[in-house]
Amino acid sequence: MLEIIKSVISGLEVDHYKIIEDTIESKELFFIKKDLDMNRGKAVVNYAVTIYRVFEEDDQKYMGSSTVSISPTMEKSDVEKILEKAAYAATFVKNPYYPMAKPSEKEAMAIESQFSKEDIMQLMMGFKDSIYKNDMEELGGVNSAEIFLNRGKRRIVTSEGIDVEFNHYDGEIELITDWEENGESVELYNM
Repeated sequence: MLEIIKSVISGLEVDHYKIIEDTIESKELFFIKKDLDMNRGKAVVNYAVTIYRVFEEDDQKYMGSSTVSISPTMEKSDVEKILEKAAYAATFVKNPYYPMAKPSEKEAMAIESQFSKEDIMQLMMGFKDSIYKNDMEELGGVNSAEIFLNRGKRRIVTSEGIDVEFNHYDGEIELITDWEENGESVELYNM
């Protein structure tokens, strides 16, 4: 899809572009008490394309931009329509002119992460074990838990010759705890 996007842009009247390709592998675990209720995952690719137009008005130079989303399942004709509209929309944005970033000789710093070294499901089961290891009270404890973990790769390609990629990770744990004592119950939610 990246090559299709670049091909379509080459036929448009634009001054610059930036394409961000995000590839995300996601796992989600849902627990009720200590039992796994649902396990789901996804692998998706998303494209965000920014079109830049340089123009002058009243002796003032402007840099207009418009960002659109492209799905990897789109037909080339649909990509053409979306990018044509983005190129047109960019002419209505009047940001003061600024130069585009240029490629650098510097090497990107690799950031080490445990998330890159282990299987996502093993990591998630480790999180689950950490959540429940002290859940032994008779009057209450963890009522439900949801664990989300995303492993992503982002690639940035620009008209100026930048072509870099890096990995990123994010996660979230959502817990609901409850406690019942003397005929009264309380449920706490925090994310």
